[in-house]
Amino acid sequence: MMHFLKITPNHFIEALNGKNFEIRFNDRNFKVNDRITLKEFLGIKHYPTCPDIDSCQRYIRINDDEEEKINCGIKREYCYEYDKETYSGRKIIGKITAVYDISDITKDNRFSNYVAFKFEIITTRNC
Repeated sequence: MMHFLKITPNHFIEALNGKNFEIRFNDRNFKVNDRITLKEFLGIKHYPTCPDIDSCQRYIRINDDEEEKINCGIKREYCYEYDKETYSGRKIIGKITAVYDISDITKDNRFSNYVAFKFEIITTRNC
């Protein structure tokens, strides 16, 4: 099975430099010999749906009780934004070599169903 996983830039660089384990919530039932693709995750970017964000209708807060409406230059009622996950394009492809249940390490319920797994790098892309 192949698992596609987000990884922050600092952890991505650590993995490139030899850190060969991950601690993850086990919602994917990780197993030895599963493949992983660690995709460098840059965050969420907000995109306006309006072609001219400066002329969109928006609400400006004047004080805690009052807002002022700014009219849209292209006659839209509202200007919505959508969020999109962004990635660098860099990837580490690996194989899981060991899986350890770490749920019992702590009595804290926040860590129930977590695993640590070791992996070996098979290849990298765009690195």
